[in-house]
Amino acid sequence: MPNPLSALYSYGDTLKRRLRDFANNPLEALKLGVTRFGEDQQGLLNMQAEAYPMPGQSSVMQNQAAARAGLADAGANMGMGAATVWHGSPHSFNKFDASKIGTGEGAQAYGHGLYLAENQKVAQGYKDQLSPRDIARKTQTQVDDWSAWAAGAADDSNHAMKMIDELISSSKANSQLPVGFQNWDEFGQYVKQETGKRFGGSLYKVDLPDEHIAKMLDWDKPLSQQAPEVRKALDDLKKLNPIGFNKLVESQLGGPLMEQATGRDLYKAVGHDAFSKTSIPGIRYLDSGSRGAGTGTSNYVVFPGNENILKILARNGQNMP
Repeated sequence: MPNPLSALYSYGDTLKRRLRDFANNPLEALKLGVTRFGEDQQGLLNMQAEAYPMPGQSSVMQNQAAARAGLADAGANMGMGAATVWHGSPHSFNKFDASKIGTGEGAQAYGHGLYLAENQKVAQGYKDQLSPRDIARKTQTQVDDWSAWAAGAADDSNHAMKMIDELISSSKANSQLPVGFQNWDEFGQYVKQETGKRFGGSLYKVDLPDEHIAKMLDWDKPLSQQAPEVRKALDDLKKLNPIGFNKLVESQLGGPLMEQATGRDLYKAVGHDAFSKTSIPGIRYLDSGSRGAGTGTSNYVVFPGNENILKILARNGQNMP
């Protein structure tokens, strides 16, 4: 049968995530997408009206069944099971490694994990400008010397990072920690960041399955609006960190916890260690360009132990095997 949804779904992964968010209300979800694309999508509106009639509207059951089948087929044919996200890094690698968390920007402001962006420009920004810091001239000279040495002697970025790790290990016992850093590991991360810039950094196109996005903690939504998997995990989180959870309850000043506390409040209260023992794969939050409006594109944090759900599709525009 003709596929009037194909034009709609071809607009890409942002709409797919909007449709997933409104999975419990297909009519509303499709209307949300269609209104963005003009009157040429009227055929889609007609189909969705047949598939999911509003209360009080009549519908011919045969037409309704056919319309619903058409909607389902279109979604499957357009690859609705995965979302494309982006990751910017000073490093070059073939798969994500949770042990390297913190070697990029290092801020981890929205939780501990691997950061990915729905908006390609956000990831590009991390690739190009990774949090420069104001350090002493002598220290910067040492950083420049080390990064130039590693980049010049290594076969690739991964090799350079291993060389820096070896140099840091030997320096811990034989050298004085450079001014402006708390420890050698912090200094090593900064050297790696600067070394990565010599290789030009990498922009990764990544497949993040929608089924895992749907289970993530939403940073900004109240607990009552979280995914079913998150709400089901509340009892486990309470048991894993009862002190933190009780402090969260008390901080609501007697108000309804589920309506007042947000995903951020929950994560801050019980901590990453508690979340890592649940089935919640990560966190989603609106990026800086969307937070003011309260809607738009999101960033994602994938918790350590879940990096296997991420598949790198391309690095710097080159498809990965």
